[in-house]
Amino acid sequence: MDLELKTDTVDVRKSSMNQNPSAQGESAFKILQYWLPEFIAYALLVSLPLFLDSYWISQLNSTSTYGALGAGTRLMNTLFKLSEAIPVASIAFIGRHNGAGEYEKCGERFGDSFWSATLIGFAQCAILWIFASQIYRFLGAPESMIATGTPYLKLQALNIPLLFIFAALIGFMKALKNTTTPLYVNIIGIALFLGFDYALILGKFGFPQLGLIGSPIASIIRYSFMNIIIIVHIMTDSSYKKYFKQMFFTVFRPGQMLHLLNLSWPVVIDKGILAWSFIWLGKMIGTIGSANHVKVAMASMEAIKNLERFSILPALAFAQVVTFLVSNNMGEKNIGGARKNIKKILIFTFISVLIVSLGICSSSHFWATLFDPNNKFASFFEPLICPIIFLVSLDLVQIILAGALRGAGDVRSVMMIRTGCCLGIFVPISYIISQFFVGIDPQAKFMMIYTCYYLTTAVMGIAFYWRIKGTAWQKKSI
Repeated sequence: MDLELKTDTVDVRKSSMNQNPSAQGESAFKILQYWLPEFIAYALLVSLPLFLDSYWISQLNSTSTYGALGAGTRLMNTLFKLSEAIPVASIAFIGRHNGAGEYEKCGERFGDSFWSATLIGFAQCAILWIFASQIYRFLGAPESMIATGTPYLKLQALNIPLLFIFAALIGFMKALKNTTTPLYVNIIGIALFLGFDYALILGKFGFPQLGLIGSPIASIIRYSFMNIIIIVHIMTDSSYKKYFKQMFFTVFRPGQMLHLLNLSWPVVIDKGILAWSFIWLGKMIGTIGSANHVKVAMASMEAIKNLERFSILPALAFAQVVTFLVSNNMGEKNIGGARKNIKKILIFTFISVLIVSLGICSSSHFWATLFDPNNKFASFFEPLICPIIFLVSLDLVQIILAGALRGAGDVRSVMMIRTGCCLGIFVPISYIISQFFVGIDPQAKFMMIYTCYYLTTAVMGIAFYWRIKGTAWQKKSI
């Protein structure tokens, strides 16, 4: 059964929606204007730091260290996705209140989001700190990777509360259609991160060479400064005054926080299940052969994941745009406009991802040698770059349509479809491949497991498409 969310102020029903097919959506220019800051922000926030971090770690010339980074990065990506859950859910509230002109309610909802994200962030910090080494063992990592990776994960644990707070702050601005300020803040944060990351990993500018643990220390510095900048901006910019009868951090309403969490837990599951699937993917990759094969495969997966992240960036940015556009369309009671926005964004997504993918495939040798200049594992993953990058195109529909359904508040259907596909298709089939295709070529097994994941996301896209074609997603109310 779909989740129906209610308050006493906004009731969005099918009978009151604008079903006129000629209803206007945003212009193509306006959509791209919203998208560009999101794209740059995603490139700076997600892709560039991981890319350069991976590159600098590769310069240490240790396959074990590089593989440990990859396993730890997949876990941190899962937590990053979880940090987005509460802000994504709050956008459905804040966007509709903003569209309806109920500005003080936007500020109250932001306070709920801020404290919910903070408390959950500290809880996850404690869990990761305690179970860091056990997580690496679950992934099937060799002991050399566990010894290297455990201190890295413990330091990353300290970064989690800062990450969750930052996501809540940025979510508030996105719900108000402000994508420019987060971009500027990210630029400052990335500059700090890259400077300290480079210096601490490789021992530059008089800093000690800390290797792998230099990365989480740089990340803690980054998110601390970004949080301070955004909080000061919100408190001092006069344009935000209409949203706050009292400042957001003084709004502590356990009842409303529980209501937000009730909306958020399906988002936690649907975002977390995909990110967890990559952890499972890494675990299955760990079954491809001998200990040396596993070490090479895990390092190769980290290199390929960097290229996948880069190719999918346009889609991730468009997914953010479609979420807040649909949310505001629902507040304006403009279903026809929402449908047109979704169609335009799908077209833009396919075109942009295709361009990026062609660029990566045309220079696959460059990328292979960049991440492994000494050819310790490049010969394994270079032939796999182009096939896997083009498999990414199977992921696009589900990314965009899931974002649209979240904007409409239809979060439970997203959760159910993603969870059903991951647990009902990807996990059992990939497990069968890992257990029964023994003795085959490691590259072939690696590719089979990867293909299984992207075929699963294609099925998700088809399911979301049929959901959007219907009308049940339009009946959500908050």
